[in-house]
Amino acid sequence: MPSLKNPAIRDQLAVPLERIVTEHGHQLRCMLAHNGTLAEALKQDEAVRKVASFCYPLLPGVIRLVVKEPAFVEFVLNHRQQVLARLDNTASSVASSS
Repeated sequence: MPSLKNPAIRDQLAVPLERIVTEHGHQLRCMLAHNGTLAEALKQDEAVRKVASFCYPLLPGVIRLVVKEPAFVEFVLNHRQQVLARLDNTASSVASSS
């Protein structure tokens, strides 16, 4: 099985994860809302696991064949700042377009 330490594999996960967070940002923010601010919620491992579990089925099937859910959850835990940045960006763009 490929390692998530491989930069090519990480890049292959980052692109669809960014798309998912952009497209489903509202749902993810609602999911995290009861944990305080986004920054506070994403500091909590359980909240990040919840986000990863929501996102995993939305990944392209080819990626899910290569990267199993526990590895993806670990990837999201390790890259939670990028998830936070994308959620903040989508929240800002939605607010500015309203």
